Amino acid sequence: MLRRIRHPNTVKFLLSIDIGTTYTAASYCVFSGRDNAPIFYEINRWPKQTVGDAKVPSVLYYDRDKVPRLHGAETEDESSLMEAEQEHWEKAEWWKLRLRPEYLTFPPGFTMASLPEGITVDDVFKDQMAYVKENVRASVIKSFGDGEKIWDQFRSSMYVILTTPNGWEGRHQNRMRMQP
Repeated sequence: MLRRIRHPNTVKFLLSIDIGTTYTAASYCVFSGRDNAPIFYEINRWPKQTVGDAKVPSVLYYDRDKVPRLHGAETEDESSLMEAEQEHWEKAEWWKLRLRPEYLTFPPGFTMASLPEGITVDDVFKDQMAYVKENVRASVIKSFGDGEKIWDQFRSSMYVILTTPNGWEGRHQNRMRMQP
């Protein structure tokens, strides 16, 4: 029989991230070892969203210096897209398919979108993770009066739960886990 062990002074911060092929989402939980129930928060406001939604496109635009300039809902904003076009920024979409196991083939006729020149799939994944973490940080700071203190307290000890597609092997999952 399993027993739940309570640690009365233990507080944990759990961050759940789903970076999918087409959409990205995140939520977090502040869990206290006390008798308090865990409190879950969903990130449902992202930069440039016209209507709040828990998910944003897993799309990025890179400038000529290979710096990510647009993420998520920013990639659907007309003024941002005009700037991207004027500045000749390059789009990265459907990039997560490059992380899949080799034995998972594409349907006949499917053509993989290319990545911006000089950008690897690991670069894109790392940049998307950084974007998600920054928006979780912003949400924590905005949601709590002492949000900055909470974030500083837990940022180095948080548990990060990263979703991976069913059927992916350990080495493919691990490649995603290795990103900062």
